Amino acid sequence: GTWSKILLKHTKNLVLLDISKEMLKQAKKRLKKENLKITYACSDFENFKTKKKFDLIFSSRAIEYMPNKERVIKKINGFLKDGGKTIIITKNPMRRWRHLIFKKKIDKIHKNWISIKEFKNLLEKFKFSRTEIYPAVFSVMPFPNFILIRKLNMFLHLLFYKIKIFSLIALFLESYVVIAYK
Repeated sequence: GTWSKILLKHTKNLVLLDISKEMLKQAKKRLKKENLKITYACSDFENFKTKKKFDLIFSSRAIEYMPNKERVIKKINGFLKDGGKTIIITKNPMRRWRHLIFKKKIDKIHKNWISIKEFKNLLEKFKFSRTEIYPAVFSVMPFPNFILIRKLNMFLHLLFYKIKIFSLIALFLESYVVIAYK
């Protein structure tokens, strides 16, 4: 519902897809005052079927839970109109160094993150015409509750958010944004 409310400012027609009935219920509650056509679909993306074509496909923190990334990117490409774009926010696996240093166990569900390089390769494979990748969330220290560290993270985000990602920046990214055009 949070991202949907932002996206509603840019469209008159929205399809919300979620595997969770509870999340869709919350979205309906948050969006019921909006006077727009919203279709709610309860399904996982890999099994979702529609004949509609979309100008924009947006996903936040979902692709890392989908086991077959190639199938997901292929479906996104198939659902997009020519000239359409996808915006995907996902976790950055390069951040795992922090787990090793602080001896934190990574849950099995969080081991399926996709690297920036893998993501670029998949988008190239399915002939996306242009790809842009940007920082989404910085996290230089493992203690985000300290005010100074939070301010440093925010400063770094403001400094780098318009710069395309390179290796050194990627080490400190919690997540990144992919924008790909068909």
